[in-house]
Amino acid sequence: MVNELPYKIRRKNIFLEELWFGRSKPDMYTFLKPFVSNMKQVSSEGVNWCDCTLTHSTKVFTTTCTCDFPARCLVQNTSQFNGQYGCSWCLASGEVHSVGRGYARVYPAGNQLDACRNQTDHIEHARIAVEQNKPHMGVKGPSVLFLLMYFDIINNVVVDYMHAVCLGVVRTVAGLWLDSSNHSEPFYIGRSIEQLDQRLKSIRPPSEVTRLPASLKFRKNWKASEWRAWLLHYSAVVTAGFLPKRFYEHNMLLVTAMHLLLAKNVDQNTIQLCESLLIAFVVEFEALYGKECMRFNIHQLLHLTACVKKWGPVWVYSAFPFEGMNGKLGKMFHGTQYVHKQIAEKFMLIRSLPSIAVNAFNTNTNLKKYFQVNVFGFDMSEALPNENLCSLGLPVKYILNCAQSNALGTLGIILGRPNVQAYRKVVTNSGLILVSQVIQHKKTKKKQLVCKIQRQQNWFITTYSISLPE
Repeated sequence: MVNELPYKIRRKNIFLEELWFGRSKPDMYTFLKPFVSNMKQVSSEGVNWCDCTLTHSTKVFTTTCTCDFPARCLVQNTSQFNGQYGCSWCLASGEVHSVGRGYARVYPAGNQLDACRNQTDHIEHARIAVEQNKPHMGVKGPSVLFLLMYFDIINNVVVDYMHAVCLGVVRTVAGLWLDSSNHSEPFYIGRSIEQLDQRLKSIRPPSEVTRLPASLKFRKNWKASEWRAWLLHYSAVVTAGFLPKRFYEHNMLLVTAMHLLLAKNVDQNTIQLCESLLIAFVVEFEALYGKECMRFNIHQLLHLTACVKKWGPVWVYSAFPFEGMNGKLGKMFHGTQYVHKQIAEKFMLIRSLPSIAVNAFNTNTNLKKYFQVNVFGFDMSEALPNENLCSLGLPVKYILNCAQSNALGTLGIILGRPNVQAYRKVVTNSGLILVSQVIQHKKTKKKQLVCKIQRQQNWFITTYSISLPE
């Protein structure tokens, strides 16, 4: 994605540079070579583009690389995160510790941080690994990303809070609290899961939270956005009074740090505070939950603030937009033959369709109406006259009952026998989104009604909030 675009536009215009379809993971040199070649060209020669009046030449560079754990190791050509020296940012080797009936690699907190990696040493480790034909300090050999201009294989690879925190630390901690295998531990609150669920489902989140609270009994099916909402909005409220004080206060260290690191702007003082909070969280985690729980996800928290110092708040380079795009790509094929070709063709069609449609709408209003009615997801926004409002979706006919007519009468609106149209959503000039109860939302009911009223050939727009009778 293009870093200089505003965030909302940036995440809607993600480039599809490489696509792999097969039974096994790709060879990274083969997979990334076209991308590296293209980036070397646009980094040295630039890209020519025009605005309304001028022609510009812009050089493009790769700034950050966001991956989940297994993919990051493949891209950097290093040992997996559960192997010796599996950390991409420091030389912590980890320890093999007995866990249940088997063994796992853990990263104890220790009294001091391990030495950080740097690109110069990493290249030397890759050279030694090639000579010895075995990994050296966790490095298996050179990476094709060495060829990118101004790209640091260590500092430009970032900690992704979606995988490391939401799907990693937060899910792990919730499992420790609620899994019945921990019934004898002081932090176990699984016996109160019914009360926790009741408290969780009573929460009515704002529209910024994309998913409504789901039962903790089905947490294994939760998406990353649900774990994010649990961390930032629900956990502090739901577990209060159930979780012992020392475990509750320990969790609040992570909640506070992530709230600060997800702000729009993060200054140096805030970063230092978050670094102290996360170090305290990691150190206390071992004391509260045991060394066997000190997995790689917990260790990554120690490197989170370093990424913020270099690249800004963690939401800027998270994998949420890319995972969302992966979900869309997964819906772009319907057969088992030539899957990659199906995805590529449909992707290009979807990307070109808006510009084709906009050009056609200037001369053909019937075509625009066809798109509004038949094309799912087509933007049907309409600016309402004489008001700073924008409707979302097409209106539906609606007949007001007596109680609703009286409610409009109390607002000084004389209705008579109007033709009323109701919208599912409208957006005010301040950005406030109002949701209508006329067209039911899939998951919940709102008590706003947005009507467009036509009387004597004049249009009146009224937006109000009342308790509508069932």
